[in-house]
Amino acid sequence: MKKLLLGTAAIAVLVAGADHSAQAVPAYAYSELQFQDFTLSGVFSGSPGVTLNSSSVKISDGANYLGVGPNQSKFGDILSGATISQATSGPGAFPAPPGTCNSIVTCPNWFTQQMQPGSGNAGSRGAGLITGPLAGGAQSYMAAEGDLTTFGGNASSHAGSTTSLTSTFTVTGSPHTVTLSFMATDYLTASVGQTGDNASSQVAASYDIVNHAGGSASICGVIDGVNVGCTTSVAPSQLNGGVDTGTPGFDPVKSHSGDNYVYTAMLSPGTYTLRLSDEVLEQLTTAPAVPEPASLAVFGVGLLGLAGAVRRRWKTGVGWRRSKT
Repeated sequence: MKKLLLGTAAIAVLVAGADHSAQAVPAYAYSELQFQDFTLSGVFSGSPGVTLNSSSVKISDGANYLGVGPNQSKFGDILSGATISQATSGPGAFPAPPGTCNSIVTCPNWFTQQMQPGSGNAGSRGAGLITGPLAGGAQSYMAAEGDLTTFGGNASSHAGSTTSLTSTFTVTGSPHTVTLSFMATDYLTASVGQTGDNASSQVAASYDIVNHAGGSASICGVIDGVNVGCTTSVAPSQLNGGVDTGTPGFDPVKSHSGDNYVYTAMLSPGTYTLRLSDEVLEQLTTAPAVPEPASLAVFGVGLLGLAGAVRRRWKTGVGWRRSKT
């Protein structure tokens, strides 16, 4: 009986070790969104014919790796922006911002890909930053990244960062022009190491102006000098979308670099709320690990050994018998 138990335990150890080897290649995703030379005019109190009633800027980020992770948020001033410590979950290592990290220039390693396959790092992170006055020349940056390596069973990782700007203002002159302009860059990628795993990354940005008397203002856009028409809810395709893969070797990338956006709204007298939001996300899942062929062969040999041991015990009359009453 002891030999049987030892044989079973040995097979279990071999198969568990095979699962570790089969699942050693990670699922990975990265998403970033950057705005430069961000300028919002016609909203602030210094603009003729408008009174700014309230405003807020909020950055939220979060990270979750294998069911554990923080979420945090911070409000900032509309004239100076806001920065928030990145949220991290998992074994890491994670890049740390130098000093107070008060600009993108001083924090390049805080946002760039640091956990891609081959780095030896694992976990998830989300981070966001806004610097400078939103009335002209502001910059914002967001990133989400995950590298998920597990040993058997189902597991997941996700991270993200969201920025929202809300301003309520009253227009007294007519017509009143509100203009939003910026240069945007985004980059998304995803990859998996085995069939059954999934990796995805997304980016989203939207903009609208709501009239308190009812309805939304018409906003007309120009992207890289091309008129893209007017709408009441702006969500350019270049800054909305994602990539997804469940196929090893198929590593999709979505990227737009240095596109210039200008949006204009003509407003009649009244009170309005302007809303801007953008976010980046990553999501990873892994399937239960599948033993490698060599490990399956070892498992088969072990089963044959157990079968032989059972036959020998029956031939020697030491097999299991029903007890007599």
